[in-house]
Amino acid sequence: MNFPKEVQNKNVIFSITGFILCDSVYPNSLYVITIENRGEIAFWKGIPLSKLISQKETWVAFSDSVLIPAEVSKTGKLKTYLWNAGRKSQLLIDDLTVSFKPYQNPTFIEDITGLPKYTTPNEGGIVFKNKFYQIKKQGNSGFQIIDNTGNILVNSLRYFFNETSENKNYHDFSLFRFVKKKKKEESTILTFDARNSLEKIKLTLECSNHSPVIKTSIITKYNKKTEVKRSALVLEYGMPLKEVYRANRKSDSKQFQDEYWLNQQGFLTGNDQSSMALYQTPDISSIQLDTKHQQAIINLDFEKDHPYLQFPLNADTFDYFVDESTSIYQKKETHSSFFNIYAGMKPVPFPRLMKNPDGFVATYIWTEHADWGDVRTHRATYFGSELITNADSATGGFVKYNIPVTKSVFYDNPDSIRNTLASDNLFTTLESSIITDSNFSSFLADIYNKGSEICLHTPEQYTTTPYRLEEALAYMKAHFNSPTWIDHGYNNQPQNNREDFVCSGVDNYAFNLWKKYDVNYFWSPYYEDSQIFLYWGFFGSMEKFYSGYGDFFPKPDYWQHPTRTKSFYHWPTYSVLYVERESLWNYFFSRQQFNLFTTDWGVEINHCYPAWTIPGKGFWKFDSKGTIVAMDGFNRTLSLMDEYRAKGLLNITTVNNFINYRLATEQVSYDIMPDGRFIITNNSNHTIQGLSFAVKAGAVLVNDLKPAQKRVDNDMIFWFDLHAGEKVLIRVVE
Repeated sequence: MNFPKEVQNKNVIFSITGFILCDSVYPNSLYVITIENRGEIAFWKGIPLSKLISQKETWVAFSDSVLIPAEVSKTGKLKTYLWNAGRKSQLLIDDLTVSFKPYQNPTFIEDITGLPKYTTPNEGGIVFKNKFYQIKKQGNSGFQIIDNTGNILVNSLRYFFNETSENKNYHDFSLFRFVKKKKKEESTILTFDARNSLEKIKLTLECSNHSPVIKTSIITKYNKKTEVKRSALVLEYGMPLKEVYRANRKSDSKQFQDEYWLNQQGFLTGNDQSSMALYQTPDISSIQLDTKHQQAIINLDFEKDHPYLQFPLNADTFDYFVDESTSIYQKKETHSSFFNIYAGMKPVPFPRLMKNPDGFVATYIWTEHADWGDVRTHRATYFGSELITNADSATGGFVKYNIPVTKSVFYDNPDSIRNTLASDNLFTTLESSIITDSNFSSFLADIYNKGSEICLHTPEQYTTTPYRLEEALAYMKAHFNSPTWIDHGYNNQPQNNREDFVCSGVDNYAFNLWKKYDVNYFWSPYYEDSQIFLYWGFFGSMEKFYSGYGDFFPKPDYWQHPTRTKSFYHWPTYSVLYVERESLWNYFFSRQQFNLFTTDWGVEINHCYPAWTIPGKGFWKFDSKGTIVAMDGFNRTLSLMDEYRAKGLLNITTVNNFINYRLATEQVSYDIMPDGRFIITNNSNHTIQGLSFAVKAGAVLVNDLKPAQKRVDNDMIFWFDLHAGEKVLIRVVE
């Protein structure tokens, strides 16, 4: 059966109950639930019945329930059946019942939706007008944006704060008051302000005389020390949603979710003649949508956008961390945000900046953490066999299939740590480090030349010294030039690598050394340690939060914390990849899973230990001659990845390259011409290779020429190189 219409496109709890009778005890039998979606098996689960049937010829109840993602309930076909796997017993089934209950998703806007709805006053007058829109002030209650046929584009804009100061929580709205109007040659600047007991807020709208673009800035100045959970503008839009530009770079234009977290993407509202849009907003924290109440929450600072945990030093404590995701602003400190509103233009689909260059739709990044390695296991997992000593001769492993890895390493092993205990006595060698093993050092140079990124996993096993940290960073800068760092052994006690990012590194000598040697991209264990996504996978999905559940969960690919970690960037992993049995490679990395992952335009940064000196991690084995070789399932997975890359679907990259590209796209600005064409400008100092966009359109021209392009479902994906300072003109033909 298909899922009932009332639960289609919703997360749904599917429950099943029944009674089973057998002519023998403990039969080998299952009751099976399976879902087919898009021509493939999207879910399979067998409810074991054998242990339930301890008496023959007696009816026994069984039951189970499964959370089915909205993406699957929309088009999936459900099938259930009794499987007499042993074939030695006769089984009967009766009173089978199935039920479907919509699942109430978690919400991340509850602090806003629980507050009173704003009522727009009628008083006020027009303070700006051009051929696209007019702005009407509302006394001391802000303003409206209206198109020139009378449609309300923005009904209200309020400042929201959820903050703590002096042990008291403040959780309310502030209304904007019109302050002044200042005319420039080609524009008019409107200034509004708002205030509460904690802060003063200045809002300016720069309105072009000839353009639909409203350049918006907001500056918050704090009156006292304040801890911020959320500060935001709550925009109530007046016309229906037309398109939502999702965080994964896909877009919704028909069925809309109740709640979206859009990262710094945006949305389009309006009708066929007039519209209002926000898009490409790198200078704010994020955008969320509450589609039921027609509200856009423009987060200026939101704790869920920049998660951070820290392990404080405490010699008597272990596994204790403090969530420091909130921002701390001191008295007289300011915070600034900027974004554009596009108002009153005839709606044109926005070309959406993709997460990957060259038209790739999905991203997979291998990050190997350095623990318990030996050069023999490293060669096996990168070259295919321990007997191969150079990359050009690889018969398997990462190098054979041209799969780059962000590989963290130890620089030194001053305590002579050995692999003996970690490998159950299989290896008695020193744990691999650059200084203590020349073969390992040569191996690193070899894979670096093949495209892997080599970074520090802290300098050593335990807390290091300032001298050794600088020595290690200088060496890594000279030989590998990676901006990435991966914490090792972080915890509360003095030996637990106190130079780590989530220990004391931001506040001790490590900070200045990281800045000196250009280390900027730091691994975040936040999601692994908090286990927020623990139950949000689906049928072995490659994404640990399966995107088919919806876009309500804040889930950035990388971020900066506004106050606690200076200007450094964080990037996350969600769990550790152990493949305990050879057959599990086919489960986690089946062709069906790759199809699902690339169809969802997913991003996965894994955390793994391929060279760990014990076979149970799943990457290598001993062959019949006792030689360490890459596992067959591991090689098959790498080959399949290579295949999806060759199809132009899967970008297999490194942390460095991924964040570099994404930061470059943040320097790309939009201007919309009156006729609906887009001027795209590269404001950075570097050429962006393969700058990629997606748009729901029939055709696209860049400077009146056809760019490299392909069609993926309803989207035209296109890409081109954009030089530093260069502008191009994009025309979208629907």
